[in-house]
Amino acid sequence: MSTKKIKRLLILCLAILLCLSIVGSSVMIALGDENQNIENNKPIFTENGDNIMVEGEKVFEIWKAFQEAHPNRTGATDFEVEAANYLAEQFAEIGVEKVNDNYIKSFSKFIDKNDGTGTMSYSQNVVGMQKSKTSNGKQVIIGASYDNGYGVPASASSEGASGNGSSVAVVLALAEVLKNYEFDFDIVYVFFGMEAQGNYGSEHHFYTMTEAEKENTLLMVNFDSVITGDYLYAFSDEIPRLHEDIFFQNSEELGENILVKTPTDKKSLVVLGEKPFLHVANDSDNATFIEGELNTISFLGYNFTTELVMSGAEKDGEVNVLDTKNDNVNYIVNLYGMEHITTRFENVVNVVANTLTDPNFASEMINSKENPTVANIFYNRYFITAVGIAVFALFILGVYLLNKKASKEIPEKFDQQPKATVNEQDIFNMFETIKKQQQQQQRGQQNTQKKDDDDDIFG
Repeated sequence: MSTKKIKRLLILCLAILLCLSIVGSSVMIALGDENQNIENNKPIFTENGDNIMVEGEKVFEIWKAFQEAHPNRTGATDFEVEAANYLAEQFAEIGVEKVNDNYIKSFSKFIDKNDGTGTMSYSQNVVGMQKSKTSNGKQVIIGASYDNGYGVPASASSEGASGNGSSVAVVLALAEVLKNYEFDFDIVYVFFGMEAQGNYGSEHHFYTMTEAEKENTLLMVNFDSVITGDYLYAFSDEIPRLHEDIFFQNSEELGENILVKTPTDKKSLVVLGEKPFLHVANDSDNATFIEGELNTISFLGYNFTTELVMSGAEKDGEVNVLDTKNDNVNYIVNLYGMEHITTRFENVVNVVANTLTDPNFASEMINSKENPTVANIFYNRYFITAVGIAVFALFILGVYLLNKKASKEIPEKFDQQPKATVNEQDIFNMFETIKKQQQQQQRGQQNTQKKDDDDDIFG
């Protein structure tokens, strides 16, 4: 074979190898993209026997995406409107149905400045529904606020990643999971606006419900700042209600110490908007529904066991994140770690999903509503608050009256001192006393002189 033919053959081989390498790279890239798509399309949950098991990493991604898209969600601003539209799009992608042909439910609220003036503020809730196959009208409300205090001076630059972006992620994850199951009740998903200013979104939703809807509501589930805090608490009311038991039963089946009962002795007077409460767990969107005598359960991340603060804190030995500039994804991940965050997401979604799919759920809710443990007036927070204020007022009044009495008695004591009085009888008596003393003195002198004279005579 000639040298020229050998060169041609070598060039041909090199060309073939080059083409194969290019094709191989393309195939590997395609396979990589396919694997990535498979990972992204991985279901948010699996079933382990009778239990629903959610992937915490998937919920984390929902949380992160929402926070990156809308770090500023200040109530009654265009930023809140943009966040509401984002959540409406998420409902549509999941397949949650519109209510009356729209996800966005606008409302207005006059904010009184307590000086004879005020401003009208405009906000919106985002509402969707998963309808049941039956038409009995029963429903469960699953809600969380979505606004934050980014533009509010008291919590400036707070992105609300924990309060309440983490809860937004939980609600979206539950909608994604529960759409795969059929229920004998409707599920109404609500994202509440203007929570930071005073729970106005949840108030609007409750007060626009019909009496039939209130009567047919089995439960209102609320989420507030679930990702931070050393423990995950469930709170039904200041006196625990019967319907919370089924949540703790399902929690125990999923694992130990997943869910903790909220201690009732950790109370502090909280004034939220126009409502006073005795427990910090009432400082959320569950408050209005409790006042309306609906079954509620609220999930929050906290630490009521810390000795640093009477009413508790988020993390023992650490400054609270909520409503601060540190309430962002990066800070929370660095503070708590990914394992805490993904596990917490799994726990809260798993407990709620497994409880709602429990065959005994509806009957337990009805039983709790028919047998309220908070029927006694002495457990009513308004009554207790009124009594507390009255006792405090009586204490102040008592201190005032005691001080007034003491200040009056001091000059009276001086007035009551015996006064010196002089009259003629006193003068006469005084002279008589002096006269007698002089007479006695003279007789004494006379006796002494007589004795001396006698001594001289007989001496």
